[in-house]
Amino acid sequence: MATGEMDGQGLREARIRSGLPVREWARRLGVGKSSIGRWETGQLPVPRKIALAVVGLQAELAAARNAEGGRV
Repeated sequence: MATGEMDGQGLREARIRSGLPVREWARRLGVGKSSIGRWETGQLPVPRKIALAVVGLQAELAAARNAEGGRV
């Protein structure tokens, strides 16, 4: 997939890898839990701005883990 593209399965895998509950994942992305569910199940395509936000969130979480010695 090109930069800024993500399917529902990719979104779900990113969320699971983050270790965050759906509610916190949705809050950090600025969306509702139901939107996360619809994207993950393929009912709706993942918007490009959300895919880009996920990349940013993953980087933020990785930086926090590194700063905490591997824990977040």
